Amino acid sequence: MLKIGKKVYISNNLNYQLYEANLLEKGDIAILISYSGETEKILTIAESCKSKNIPMIIITSLSENSLSKYSNCKLFISTKEQLFHNIGNYSVHLSVYLILDILYSIYFLQDYDKHYKTKLENLNRYENSRTSTNFILNDKIER
Repeated sequence: MLKIGKKVYISNNLNYQLYEANLLEKGDIAILISYSGETEKILTIAESCKSKNIPMIIITSLSENSLSKYSNCKLFISTKEQLFHNIGNYSVHLSVYLILDILYSIYFLQDYDKHYKTKLENLNRYENSRTSTNFILNDKIER
């Protein structure tokens, strides 16, 4: 998103997320991600967004939960891992990354020419010395 000129704030710290939610303004959107949809602080963040009329995309497990009630836009992730009896959150992480990638692609396509031009301009400005010895990866940035 940064490469196409959009500010994005990502924080894993729920305390910081509370402050960030309070800084949201008209025209912003919040993407709230919670597997259980019941974490107290994420619900506080959702309430803050709701009180400021900030649109929310909720990414959560498949079923109704407290968080999913805050938005009509609910995207569901894999719900195959239990909260405590699992060895890792593999399918959850893959599901979230896939959804975020799809959201980015949809946004990019909304004004493909503009976003592609902005991305190339930013690449030329900030990453024009980037190279690789792998010929498959090494391409010339369009100027």
